[in-house]
Amino acid sequence: MNAPGPGGTGATSASGPEGRTAPLVVGIDGGTPAVAAYLWAVGEAAVRRTGLLVVHAWEPPAGHAAPYAPAPARPPSWERAAAWLESWLSEHTPPGTGVPVRLMLERGDPAGVLPRLAAGAGLLVLGGQADRDVPVTFGPTIRACLSHARCPVVIVTPAPRMAAALSTAGPGGRP
Repeated sequence: MNAPGPGGTGATSASGPEGRTAPLVVGIDGGTPAVAAYLWAVGEAAVRRTGLLVVHAWEPPAGHAAPYAPAPARPPSWERAAAWLESWLSEHTPPGTGVPVRLMLERGDPAGVLPRLAAGAGLLVLGGQADRDVPVTFGPTIRACLSHARCPVVIVTPAPRMAAALSTAGPGGRP
């Protein structure tokens, strides 16, 4: 789950060795915009004939330990977060795309984690909120990524029909 970012060396080129297109990075949080971003990124990775790194930046719930006590490297909730990420991916991956997908569960604030892991990526793809009556607004994670990512950033908003279908879905995201 915890591997180096797609560029490995921190290069900012969109091409890797032998002119191969750098992988795309998509940040997910489980919301409807993340589903839209992931599906768009899968399609774009297929067109570019490259891989996809799916990142869930995760911060464990605050415990009751003293502030000077060291935090465990992998708290018990880490396994739950990893299982959730694998389940989310299997639920939302369209069949037959042929896109190689790697998962990464990274501890930390998404506003710092995503730009760092996207160094050398072909694109950083994020989901954004949209409403018919309100223009797209960017939260702190998107603003940080737009300011600090060293690759192009794409913000994907779900179509109203997709948002409505996913918001009325039952357990596991299924209607």
